[in-house]
Amino acid sequence: MITQEEIAIVKIIQKRGLDKGIRDHEYSFKRFYLMGYLFYKLKWTEEEIAYVFNVHHTTVNYGKRIPFTAKENNDVKFLNETASLKRLFPFEFPKNNEYILMLKKNYPNIRVRLTSANKEKLQRLKGEYFSLNTLINHLIESI
Repeated sequence: MITQEEIAIVKIIQKRGLDKGIRDHEYSFKRFYLMGYLFYKLKWTEEEIAYVFNVHHTTVNYGKRIPFTAKENNDVKFLNETASLKRLFPFEFPKNNEYILMLKKNYPNIRVRLTSANKEKLQRLKGEYFSLNTLINHLIESI
């Protein structure tokens, strides 16, 4: 299920035009902050984030790391542009190597073979979920 926090973030993305392809720092820095927040804190997939921002998942792969790099390099312009978002959605971004170690420890990859019919059933069930991964995790947690 989508939380109130996630709904608030999606509304901010839409209201502030962060889902548009505007490259000005005023927009891109906020977009990158929220990409990182959704990925690292709320555990969204790159595909889910890409869908909300209307970008390719490779943009998310790049953008999600910018908040850590900006903080590490004391990028004043980034920090100033994202200060209001940081007050609304505070988070300390992990170093990339720390995140990778955490992923390997907590989220092992599991391969699942599905028939075409079962995959279609999952696609229909997906509904309000952004990806099959999110749906499957939700189904498992509800057991």
